[in-house]
Amino acid sequence: MKKLIKKVLNNEIFRIIFTMLLILFVLDMIFLKKILLLTILILLLLITLMIFYKLYFKVSFININKIKEYLLYLKYKKISGECIYSQNIKINTFDGSGCLTHPSVLYFENGFNGYKFWMVHTPYNNCDISLENPCIVVSNDGINFEELKEINNPLLPILKEKNPKKYYNDPNLVYTDCLELWYRYTIEHEAGKIENYVYRMTSKDGIKWSSPKLILKDELGDKLYMSLSVLYEKDIYKLYFVNNNLLLREIESTDLKKWTKEKDINIISESIWHGEIKLDNDGLYKLLFIDKNYNLCICESIDGINFSNLKKINLYCKCKDYFYFKSLVYKSSIVFVDDDIYLYTPFRYDKVKLFAINDVISHTWHLSVTKLRKENLEEICTLLDEEEL
Repeated sequence: MKKLIKKVLNNEIFRIIFTMLLILFVLDMIFLKKILLLTILILLLLITLMIFYKLYFKVSFININKIKEYLLYLKYKKISGECIYSQNIKINTFDGSGCLTHPSVLYFENGFNGYKFWMVHTPYNNCDISLENPCIVVSNDGINFEELKEINNPLLPILKEKNPKKYYNDPNLVYTDCLELWYRYTIEHEAGKIENYVYRMTSKDGIKWSSPKLILKDELGDKLYMSLSVLYEKDIYKLYFVNNNLLLREIESTDLKKWTKEKDINIISESIWHGEIKLDNDGLYKLLFIDKNYNLCICESIDGINFSNLKKINLYCKCKDYFYFKSLVYKSSIVFVDDDIYLYTPFRYDKVKLFAINDVISHTWHLSVTKLRKENLEEICTLLDEEEL
């Protein structure tokens, strides 16, 4: 805000207008002393400043989008007494910012090492890729997460190399006979070449983790292996990922050495950015993803290959600053607990300044949880078709 004030005060047009009005105001007070004229001058001064503010900073004084979203929030809040609509979660991160993204959450009905919810996330303050390092937090209610003292977060060495850029990303948790953490390691060369490597770590208690083991490599940058999502069914690993054409693919393996030929995942949307596939309590595959426009979408499948019933989830993300313009959601995680659904959604606010000044992008990431009854999910969704995508 100080920078904006300084920018206004240093503007010559603003100084001239303000000085002229101030002189007229002072002269009126000294010589004319007319209250009506004083009032008119004050109003004129305020209107001039508002017009200047509007034109100079491209300001929306009345944030219609925010008002619409708040009305939606009031509507959806009444859906169910158990519905917690986009409650912000506070999680401590190793860099001290509390800013994180790319959550992957598992639920254990009877608990795992004393906790029912296990989450892996990567800190991402100011969109700093060197902070993208898998961290584990736990919870028993799915809302209040904590870092266990015994867990050494982050789980991997911190990378600071910039030439070429090296960073971890896209972590995913899966349970087999132990807790498994899958993640991608990326190397970006200046010439544009990108290498991607998929690694796996395991743990019997979620605290002590094995050394990373290389599972897959993409040295040419054509596979990409972005947004990993791993399922383990009947001793078979099913790995879903997004390739360099932003298309969803699936491969399978029983020994993590030999993999099947890639299968195309059939879905109306051909612009999947980051997503996650989970099995719900009815045995259906649920795909939760963001598209190229950062819409949070969900669809389902019987066989894990052909997905239908595509919907957009209309989330309302809260912020202390009333005057934001819009929120941008990122890769989210979904958890099924009896008849409840938990949605873990990272988001940031674009154009976050007083009165929604344009061309301002926030690099501060928040995390919200939305808990609602399964039958109420339809109430906050919009059915999508191919034309809308």
